Amino acid sequence: MDNFKKHKVIWAILILAFIFRFWGIGWGLPLFLHLDEQTIVSPALKMRETSDFNPYYFRYPSLYIYFIYLIVMFLGTIYGVVSLGAGRELLYLVGRFTTAIMSTIIVYLTYRLGSSFFSKKVGYFAALSLSVMFLPVFLSHFITVDTMALLFLMLALTFCLKVMRRGKLGEYLLAGFFSGLLIGTKFNFLILAPLVLSHHFSVRKGAKHPLNYLILAFLTAGLVFLLTNPYFIFNFEEYVKGVVSQILLLKGEEVVSMSDKDGIPSFLWYLKYWVSSGIGLPLSLSAIVGILLAIFNKTKHDKNKLLVLISFPVLYLLVIFLSHHRADRYSLPLMPFLAIFSGLFFVYSLKFFKGIIPSVLFLAVFLGLPI
Repeated sequence: MDNFKKHKVIWAILILAFIFRFWGIGWGLPLFLHLDEQTIVSPALKMRETSDFNPYYFRYPSLYIYFIYLIVMFLGTIYGVVSLGAGRELLYLVGRFTTAIMSTIIVYLTYRLGSSFFSKKVGYFAALSLSVMFLPVFLSHFITVDTMALLFLMLALTFCLKVMRRGKLGEYLLAGFFSGLLIGTKFNFLILAPLVLSHHFSVRKGAKHPLNYLILAFLTAGLVFLLTNPYFIFNFEEYVKGVVSQILLLKGEEVVSMSDKDGIPSFLWYLKYWVSSGIGLPLSLSAIVGILLAIFNKTKHDKNKLLVLISFPVLYLLVIFLSHHRADRYSLPLMPFLAIFSGLFFVYSLKFFKGIIPSVLFLAVFLGLPI
């Protein structure tokens, strides 16, 4: 109880975030309308029926499919048969519930990163911003790889920051471990950029550790990927075919209706989506101003931290902007970073308002811009 009182602000934000993510968790059931959910659930159910752990689907890495398989086995043990027919609705509810939990943890990790890079107040506003953003809330209602991948991304970044500050071997290994889990969930090798930068700035600060630490982190990431994707080795040819088909998808050659063949460049499509619904106009504006504040109002040491923080989202932004295939969920990994910069904007803005009432009025007017 004392711990709850001490951290009551973040607990209140997390409860709010969970309510948004849990509400409507039964959408569409007993029908199974989300195609991406079927892509994950069907291989997991087939594993239980055949005892063959080859997912036979390699457009995504296999870790999340194995995670859903564990839920299938748990439900099968507790409640009886969970198969391609029986008990499938319960499986969807439990799977979506775990997604809601993971998404809520991401809100907390956003608070921690915002607090570590800037201040606790920034962390609070960042967590609050992410808790109400439409896209993270929307995607937290489904059994898809995106939320789990974002969870591992945030954990990897948390330990990258620790590498930069102290550079202990255990922190390198944990950064590599969560990077491997991220890559094993969704092919996102860009997480290695902040790890390399963290090592670089740690060495510049005089940390007495060899390059071997960074190599061990890379080896850990590779080993974790192989352990969570064993058929990268045992069925290498089919695995590569799956990866190639995903690359073709990103080139816009498979699903024309989701490509830039409509004449709208991908970067304009994403910007329009973020402002109109994915993030909303107020949080989009606050994030842009927050980025400018971070660039022009920080010391040299803080700029090093800023480079670590933005290295992933900048590279990732370039990837999705240059991709010919577009989807709202592809921008999910950017949301915590935009929330952090949005939080920075709110903290700076409220310095100009003395007292609670003027501050609340400012927030009410600003957040009510679209109305």
